Amino acid sequence: MKKFLRNILLFSAPILVVLFVSDFKLSKYLAKQESLDFCVGENQTWNDIFEGKMNYEIAIYGNSRAWVQIDPKIIENSTGKSCYNFGIDGQDLDIQLLRHQLYLKNNTAPKTIIYVVDFALFDGEMSEYNYQQFLPYMFWNKEIKESTKSFTTFTFLDYYIPMLRFQNEKMLIDKATALNVKDTIGIRTQGYKGFDKVWNTDFDNAKKDKTAITINVDEEQQLKFEAFLEDCKLKSIEVILVVPPIYIEGQKFVLNHNSLIENLKLIAKKHQLSIFDYTKDSICMSKEMFYNAGHLNKNGAEIFTKKIVLTIQKEKN
Repeated sequence: MKKFLRNILLFSAPILVVLFVSDFKLSKYLAKQESLDFCVGENQTWNDIFEGKMNYEIAIYGNSRAWVQIDPKIIENSTGKSCYNFGIDGQDLDIQLLRHQLYLKNNTAPKTIIYVVDFALFDGEMSEYNYQQFLPYMFWNKEIKESTKSFTTFTFLDYYIPMLRFQNEKMLIDKATALNVKDTIGIRTQGYKGFDKVWNTDFDNAKKDKTAITINVDEEQQLKFEAFLEDCKLKSIEVILVVPPIYIEGQKFVLNHNSLIENLKLIAKKHQLSIFDYTKDSICMSKEMFYNAGHLNKNGAEIFTKKIVLTIQKEKN
């Protein structure tokens, strides 16, 4: 039996070495594809986080409504404080908090977090959108495993067996191979990417499916968020909540719009936080500032960022 096991080990060892080396090289290669054509450019932010060189005073959190709507350079120029935008496209609270967790694990904690909160923050609907962004980083990473283990795309073994998670990703690998690694078009600037777009058909298409929607609040998700707020308080990290502009017709599309806003304000009051609600701001009346009902274009984002700076400075003075 010992001889049999030894022979198995001798046979499998070279294969495992090849698999581990291949996994390492492919993961590094995919992580370098810092283009909006690859995983919407999310890996640029992940790379910055895992490199462990961040020392920003202000951090922007949230989903795409943080990512494309708050320009950290404007905040830096206005306040003299360094800033990075950690907004992540199309992901729910769990993945937003995963990014926070890994950020603090590998880098110096920020002094202030500006958290962009929107209607969908507590809806409890898991999204596997853009799951491929995790492929270069998830191997034997317990934090990513814990936050993505409910993804139907991943199996338990994908986190532990080298190369297994890539077996159905031929199209992704081919696409990455076709990209020019040195091509920086579309790369984010300190996590931010403004889009110089005009109004598109997203909202019209949404209204074709439903005349209006109601967004539920998942109690478990809200409790997770409140636990995050309490943890920030323990770590002496200031948190400022920002409800971003929504085009006025988009607000009407959400039937319980007012109650969702009030719930966010109650959370802020409970945890003694500042909250700035821009859903009544004049920017919400200007379609020219948006490229769809929930996202400002580059011009709108620059105006919105300046408004945030002025509001915060006014409150602190």
